[in-house]
Amino acid sequence: MCMLIFYSSLLLIFAAVFSMADDATSTFQSIRDGETVVSTGGTFELGFCSPDASNRRYVGIWYKHISVTTIVWVANRDKPLADLSGILKVTNPGILVLNHNMSTVWSSNTSRTAQNPVARLLDSGNLVVIDRSDDDSENFLWQSFDYPGDTFLPGMKIGRNTVTGFNWHLRSWKSPQDPSQGNCTSQLGPKGYAELFVREGSVIKFRSGPWNGVWFSGNPQLNPNPIYTYSLVSEPDEMSYSYKLHNSSIFSRLMLTSDGLLRRYTWIDRTEDHEDNTKINAKYSESNAKKMRIIISTTMLSTGLLILGLALLFYVWKKHHQKGGKLVAWMLHTEDMPLKLIDASVEDSVTLHEVVRTIHVGLLCVQQNPEDRPNMSTAVLMLGGEGALPPPLKPGFYSERDLTELEVNHSSKACSANEVTISLVEAR
Repeated sequence: MCMLIFYSSLLLIFAAVFSMADDATSTFQSIRDGETVVSTGGTFELGFCSPDASNRRYVGIWYKHISVTTIVWVANRDKPLADLSGILKVTNPGILVLNHNMSTVWSSNTSRTAQNPVARLLDSGNLVVIDRSDDDSENFLWQSFDYPGDTFLPGMKIGRNTVTGFNWHLRSWKSPQDPSQGNCTSQLGPKGYAELFVREGSVIKFRSGPWNGVWFSGNPQLNPNPIYTYSLVSEPDEMSYSYKLHNSSIFSRLMLTSDGLLRRYTWIDRTEDHEDNTKINAKYSESNAKKMRIIISTTMLSTGLLILGLALLFYVWKKHHQKGGKLVAWMLHTEDMPLKLIDASVEDSVTLHEVVRTIHVGLLCVQQNPEDRPNMSTAVLMLGGEGALPPPLKPGFYSERDLTELEVNHSSKACSANEVTISLVEAR
C-alpha cells in the first residue's frame, strides 16, 4: 500500500511538472522578433513573420507542424513593421502592445485590470491575456478569437452580441500575400433569422439562407460529418455560429479568400505502420513510417464523389461485370463476401481488411441519393481510419430487375406488326 501511495504521488508530481512546463512555453510577458511561443499542446506557434517573403514583419499565429506555412491570425495586419526590431509585450493593466522603435504600432484592449497580467497561446490558436493570480483560467482580459481575420478556427464565433452590438466576423486578406484588410466580409445578418452573408464591399456575393434548426436552409450540403460539429447559439443576448472538431489531431479551418469565397481546408497527418496499401484500380504504396499529408478543399462537386466511387470500383468492374443487372460488388457486400472480388494473382500482396474497407467506401460514394454520399474529405478519413463505417445503400446504377428474366419475358411475347418505316441514308 505504501508503495502504491508513493508511485501515485510520483505520478502526480510528474503531471504537475509537465503541466507547468506547458504553461511556461506558452505563457509570456514579452517576445522579440526571432523568438516564438508554442501553444500548450504544440499545435500553434506565435511569432513574427513575413507572409510575402518581404521585409515587412507581422505578429502572427500559424500551425506549428504543417510544412506549408499556414497563418491563421495577424495582429498588426494593416501596420507592418519595416525591420526586425519589433517587441510584443504585456503591459499593466493587461494590454498587449506591439512596439517598434519606442512607438506603439498595435495594441489590444481590456475593460478590467489585473495584478499580474500575462499572455498565453492556447492550443485552440486563441491568444489570450489573463491574470496569473486569477484561479479561473477562462477569465480572459482579452482574446484574439474576438477579433478574427480571414480564418475561422474551431471554437471561434461568427455572430453578434445583441446587447452590446459587438460583432464577430471574418474579413479577407487584401491578397494571398498581403494580410491587410481586404474588401470581403463574412458575418451573420444584422436582424431577423440567423443567416450567413458574404459581402464584397456592400454587394452580397453569397447568402446561406436562414438557419432551420439543423443547418442553413440554402446550404443543405452542410451535412453532419466525422470531422466537425457545428451549432448555432440563439439567446436573448447572443446570436452566433461556431463549430468544433471531433478529433484534435485533425486540423480543419474555414477561410474567407480575397476574392470572396468561403473554403474549408482539412489537413490529415497520419503515419502508416505497414509497407504497402493496395487500392482497387490504383497502385498506392507508402514506405514504413512515411507521413502522408493531404490538403483537401471541400468545395468539391458531387460529381467528384461519383468519380471517386467509380475509380475505387473500376477494378471490380473489369474483373466482375454486372450479372443479371445487379452489381456484383453490391451483391457480395450484402452477402458479407467482399473478398471474392479480389483477384487471386494479387491476393497475397494486399492487406485484406484495407481492400474490404476500400470497397465499402467506394459503395458509399456511389449511393443512389447524392445526399447520402460522403464528401471528399470524409471519404479520405474513412479510407485512412479504423472506425465503423455506415452501411451503404443501393448504388445509383443498381437494377432490381434481372436481365435474364427480361429476355425470357420479351421472347415470350408475340410480335405485333405496324406501319413504321425505316429509311437508310447512303452516300452517293
